[in-house]
Amino acid sequence: MKYVQGVLSNKYAGDKLFVSLIEALALKHKKEDRGINMQKMKYAPDLVEFSHILFTHSSRAYEQLREVLPLPDVRTLR
Repeated sequence: MKYVQGVLSNKYAGDKLFVSLIEALALKHKKEDRGINMQKMKYAPDLVEFSHILFTHSSRAYEQLREVLPLPDVRTLR
């Protein structure tokens, strides 16, 4: 509830990556509820950039993080 209040009061405006992660997570759950997979999902540019940097430094770490967070597929990053 506090997070929602913070978003509504524009408290997290400078934290684009954090907001992008939360939005992707919410969209993932919404798609799962409807029985739709994550193909053709539009990711925020900040999230794609973060994912690409992480994948470039350690593909293994990226794959492990991708198990718990809704990050783009490796094919999207290439």
